[in-house]
Amino acid sequence: GGRPVCRRYMQGTCDRALCPMSHNAPKVDAEALDAANAIIELDHGVYCAVCELFGVRWWWEHEFQIRTIFNSKSEACQIEERWDPMTRAVETIREEDADTVQVIRFDAFVEMFTWFMESHLSLVDLSQHPSLRSREARDKAPFRGVGLSALENHIEIFNFQSAKMASALNNFF
Repeated sequence: GGRPVCRRYMQGTCDRALCPMSHNAPKVDAEALDAANAIIELDHGVYCAVCELFGVRWWWEHEFQIRTIFNSKSEACQIEERWDPMTRAVETIREEDADTVQVIRFDAFVEMFTWFMESHLSLVDLSQHPSLRSREARDKAPFRGVGLSALENHIEIFNFQSAKMASALNNFF
């Protein structure tokens, strides 16, 4: 229970003296996470979290470093996705896909984002991360767009353009 955690506090930017939200670190039940076998994927988890916390520009400037650090801490995992697209006749079709992707666990996620936050606050240089100094870790990280189909490549470009537009709109307010 309790009050929700202040998003600006988590970003290090809350300066409201009487903020109605909590300025305490969120509590995490590590045993429940381990029991649930919780994982985080690069494209749908880490990139979204980085964009949310630090903005699209920071993500774009540090994408190769983020990907290299992620790949140095990741492990292969087979995941299954299920979705129900609708046709024009409003007919629902169940589709399933199983794929082996690189994922990280909660501890690695916290360690990564500690480095990212310290780098964003100019406390450390992200290029000094141990995995970025290792040649084999850099070689393990594929270049952006390698191995993508034409549709996936189009979606990547659309996602960047959409995120850039949303970031520009946020600057208006």
